Amino acid sequence: SSATARYKASFAGRIGKSIADLTGGLGVDSWFFSSRSEKVLYNEMQDILCKAARHNFMVLNAMNISISNETAQPGCIGQLLNGFKPDIVYMDPARRGEGGKKVFLIEECTPDVLTLKEQIFKHCRHILLKLSPMADITMACSRLGTTCREVHIVASGGECKELLIWMDREWSGEYTITAVELPSDYPDMDPASFSFCSSEEKIATASTRPRNDVSGFLFEPGKALMKAGCFNLIANRFGLSKLGVSTHYYVTESHDKADELKPYGKVYMILSVQPLDKRSIKAAGSAYPRAEAENGQGQQAGVGRGQAPQGKHGRERDEAEHGPFLDTQTECAHGVFIERRTAGPHPLLEKVAGKKTDEDDCEGEE
Repeated sequence: SSATARYKASFAGRIGKSIADLTGGLGVDSWFFSSRSEKVLYNEMQDILCKAARHNFMVLNAMNISISNETAQPGCIGQLLNGFKPDIVYMDPARRGEGGKKVFLIEECTPDVLTLKEQIFKHCRHILLKLSPMADITMACSRLGTTCREVHIVASGGECKELLIWMDREWSGEYTITAVELPSDYPDMDPASFSFCSSEEKIATASTRPRNDVSGFLFEPGKALMKAGCFNLIANRFGLSKLGVSTHYYVTESHDKADELKPYGKVYMILSVQPLDKRSIKAAGSAYPRAEAENGQGQQAGVGRGQAPQGKHGRERDEAEHGPFLDTQTECAHGVFIERRTAGPHPLLEKVAGKKTDEDDCEGEE
């Protein structure tokens, strides 16, 4: 996406002033790099993509991009660079093997970074590597070696989009992990970022909240934080309590803290806490007839007005009587009912909650 490409260009601009993109594709990343770097070398081994990118760069007046049509393979890096001296080499290896089959190991991608990295380090100090967001961070950094300096997990639009690894030839210390949540209006608004080292998470501890003492606001971390795995550090740094030792839901009493957490994930106001059983789930469905009550395994409890909130005819009948549906979903997480909202407050839900909600204060209610 354009948001992740802009973030990547900003990240690269912090490292150096010139960059060589060895896996150029249609040139999207190279074009964004050109907005933050003085010089960019675009390289693509497929001739048809290279011709398309050349045309696009001319139309976009990207005059600081030079073009190469070589294959990034062992023994050919110097020939590919052809005198270009980059501060950074960027690679986004293809994650498709023969016949279009998906591959996951670094050495199975094209080009093979493990084979090329030492040759690339002879020509520049820094490598910026993009991997699948599904990649295991610990395994990837272990395979790449001690030159891994920073790992950035980039999420946008509620999805984990990219895993970026900055490798520094002169680095031999512990790498940091940064979870980044890009706002919808990025770059006009700064991203929410959370940085830490794995050693910090290993020694961190988090307090848990007794079930009979849960109130205030519930925080569900965004995709980048969840991928980062810093579950105890989240509680430590933000001053939160966990619902359970192995539960990645957090509770705070502070309204200000709830506002602070919004860019990092989803925040809900807690309305009530009930036991986690079928009776409570059914009661929740009756109390919130515009929502779907699930049993935690994706099975709908089949309660509420019309008995089938997602059914076409039941939905139309209720909309005629009470107005448009909210497209809400009530989930039961460890006895806490969460009201997910994607539209404005409905009068019936306001009546059940006993108060008018403020969508500016929290994303939903629970």
